[in-house]
Amino acid sequence: MDETRYTQPALFSVEYALWRMWRSWGVEADAVLGHSVGEYVAAVVAGVMGMEDALRLVAERGRLMQGWEVRGDGGGGGAREWVEEALKGLEESVSVAARNGPKQWVVSGLKEGVREAERRLAQRGVKTKKLKVSHGFHSPQMEPMLEGFEARVGEVKLEAPKRVLISNVSGERAGEEVASARYWRTQVREAVRFAEGMEALRKEGVGIFVEVGPAPVLVGMGRQTLEEEGLEWVATLRKGRGEWETALEALGALYVKGVEVAWGEYEKPYARRTVALPTYPFQRRRHWHAEPAPQPRVASAPSSVVRVASQLQASSETGSVGVADVYSDFGRSFERFNTRGQELYLHWAPLREVPQGFSWLKVFYPDLFPEDDHVHFERVYGEALRELRAVTYRAVDFSSIRRVLDIGCGYASDLIDLAKHHAHLKLDGYNITLAQVEAGARKVKERGLQDSIRLFNRDSSRDEFPDQYELIQAFQVIHHIEDKRGVLDNIQRHLANGGLLVASDIVSTVDETLRHEESEAHLLPRKAWAELFAEAGLRIIGCVDLSREISNFFDDREYDAAMARLKQNITAAESAFIVGPHMLGKLLGTGLAQYLVLTLQKEPFLSRDILRSMNQRYLEAPQAYADIVAHADAEGRFPLEAPRSAPIAARSTASPGALALSEDPVQAKRQLQAFLEERIRQVLRLDKEDPVRFDATFISLGFDSFTGLQLKKVLEKELGLSLPMAQLFEDLSLEAHVERMLAGLKRSAPVAEPPRAADVDAMSEDEVNARLQALLNP
Repeated sequence: MDETRYTQPALFSVEYALWRMWRSWGVEADAVLGHSVGEYVAAVVAGVMGMEDALRLVAERGRLMQGWEVRGDGGGGGAREWVEEALKGLEESVSVAARNGPKQWVVSGLKEGVREAERRLAQRGVKTKKLKVSHGFHSPQMEPMLEGFEARVGEVKLEAPKRVLISNVSGERAGEEVASARYWRTQVREAVRFAEGMEALRKEGVGIFVEVGPAPVLVGMGRQTLEEEGLEWVATLRKGRGEWETALEALGALYVKGVEVAWGEYEKPYARRTVALPTYPFQRRRHWHAEPAPQPRVASAPSSVVRVASQLQASSETGSVGVADVYSDFGRSFERFNTRGQELYLHWAPLREVPQGFSWLKVFYPDLFPEDDHVHFERVYGEALRELRAVTYRAVDFSSIRRVLDIGCGYASDLIDLAKHHAHLKLDGYNITLAQVEAGARKVKERGLQDSIRLFNRDSSRDEFPDQYELIQAFQVIHHIEDKRGVLDNIQRHLANGGLLVASDIVSTVDETLRHEESEAHLLPRKAWAELFAEAGLRIIGCVDLSREISNFFDDREYDAAMARLKQNITAAESAFIVGPHMLGKLLGTGLAQYLVLTLQKEPFLSRDILRSMNQRYLEAPQAYADIVAHADAEGRFPLEAPRSAPIAARSTASPGALALSEDPVQAKRQLQAFLEERIRQVLRLDKEDPVRFDATFISLGFDSFTGLQLKKVLEKELGLSLPMAQLFEDLSLEAHVERMLAGLKRSAPVAEPPRAADVDAMSEDEVNARLQALLNP
């Protein structure tokens, strides 16, 4: 690719393809300017010549230049008069090749001449830089190929530009002259007036400049020429970054500036469909919201709190911001009924066994349960959290880390712990809930840690993080964020290459997103997580499943009685939050979701496909928490990977489960109906006298998204059929569903197993032939 006969056509192809991409998204240029070979793409866009003719000319241009073996050189720098004076007497071997900026000139030609010009400029104190080129482009070196190239251009149909085209030769708006072969001959030999071209574009009223090329070179030179404020400079591609990532960043920048985008065309390659969401049966119960008690306005935030004036602040005054409101409600009640001096953590703890009388509500609201042994419960909770943190940080070498970011930092308790144990760390915390940030700031100030910890009341999916970090942590937070791609993109931009992301989060084990409204949770399936991590350049290097242990934390046999006491002392909004974690605990118990501790590393040099595959393998086969904690070393450190106490379960395939149906169609239908009725009663917990009518739909029987998922998982496991949620909630009777399931079971009926080797040995030759014929011609 260093040979110009290959470089020029390749550059044209990339630039033309990028222009077609922009055009397919509805982005059209008002004016175009190329640089040297780039002017051919600009000419195509302006309608001067066709793409195929332009590519042939560029290929011929490169071939003719390559044919002349005299090697050239190039250098740049200095003001106009100094450059002109340095070239005096050297005109036959050196000339100005380009003016790229007010003080950026390129001289080109034979090496000896360029070196002499460089020496003269150095005597005036002018800095020069040698350019890596194969030939002395736009110099006397080009003259031997001009006549042949002009003749070739004469064979091509050329027209006057149909949109604004800025000429490289004049630096002004082009007209009829570009429709002549003579112009393109001159364009090879004369200097590229790029700086004048940029000024001409500005005179045309252009304020947004998009570079259509492999790297942001021209926008950098353009900035030096047009130094006024308010101009937008956009690069389509950048070296060292993913093409798709930078192209979408560029598209977003244009959209923000008001450029119209044909979103329908942008979405066209992707399959989209609408699905009917399940409704809920009318149970004749009232669900009016309690009138919220007026809250005092905060006069000012503590000095260590950084607030951002954004939509987040405005929405907190005019209405709900979702999870921020939820955690504010919880935080107020938590602080009000926890006066024992306990550290304010907002984490669930992994319990391998459930202590007698343990209730997570009693841990968080000790003042409301004075009769219980809080010292014991707090010790159990604290020990479990410390063990969890040791597992979470097991791959982190804090001695090599300086900056840490905590996303969803709660009351800053984790940051304070890190500051206590690692005094050299600079720690930042992001939290969408202002009340928690202010409470955390007070704790930071009380402990004298203002120089180590900064807290920000910002949205991690929208507001840029303030620094670059070697470690980012996110505990029980990303599943609350609907725009997960936004927060992961933010992480990618601010995590150092090779840096770590440690996170604890909840994933869906079914191939659908679970929306848990009570806790503002959006649980993505494992495949979606694998893809999102790969898009962000993140590779999973450790994955631990704590579902059983976290489910134990919520295994509260006194939950109803405890909630009844809580409701007497807290508001309806505060109690609504508490239902969420309890239901998520039940979700983990059913196996519809998993609680995972993830260790990820930023890998900028692996392809997205490779990262997706690696991430998928980890998510499909996480390590059991018990296996990790069982293999601590003598100093209490846990391994990233540990021997498994049980083999990895193979992924199930679509084959019939334990239900054996009669070959008689009528009898088989009755069996399947009885089976389905039994499973419906189990999931809905129906009494024997409650009817299950097969002329009803699943929705009318009382199924919602949660119970529907439970039934889906049971049926898929026991029948071996794939049952999408949208299919379960179609407006079909149970009778119709039974018919569909019967048809599916018939299609997936197992093929008779081939005879074992011992059986074949016992067969005669005729029996073997007959068996082969039967297998080949079923």
